[in-house]
Amino acid sequence: MAENQLEIGKLVAENDLYRELLGGRFGIEIEEHRVTEEGRLSRRVYPDTLGPRATHPYLQTDYSETQSEIVTEPATSFEMARDLLLQLQWVLRDHMAENETIWPLSMPPRLTPDDLQWVDETFDRPWISEYRDWLTDKYGSTHEIITGLHLTRIIHQDKQKPAETAS
Repeated sequence: MAENQLEIGKLVAENDLYRELLGGRFGIEIEEHRVTEEGRLSRRVYPDTLGPRATHPYLQTDYSETQSEIVTEPATSFEMARDLLLQLQWVLRDHMAENETIWPLSMPPRLTPDDLQWVDETFDRPWISEYRDWLTDKYGSTHEIITGLHLTRIIHQDKQKPAETAS
């Protein structure tokens, strides 16, 4: 595997493809759990003060009510996308309860059977409940509350064909 990576790096360098690799537009999506100061999943649902999550372009929730999902607009550089993400995180923090914080790791710090029951029973998005039920049946709640970061690069668009994306 490392040998293949060296070959790819060599091809990029020999053909001066750095601009092509770094060109395009970047977007970031991150899921993060809201947790209490005690390290438990928050019992607050999506803050209404953020506006309707069914149509909000940047701040929503994922599988769980505690699993905030932040999505940036495509930006012309990774640095700009990162800055947009930081701004959106400040907006989310401003609308959280005083005893809540954002947990920075993929899994909540503590996950009890009571937490999983709350996750399973507290869901207020009928427009995606069928999909969520399918995920629950297929993978289970513990798997679905894993959070993470997704980076998307929109490759330069040729006028003759639709834009391609790479994740």
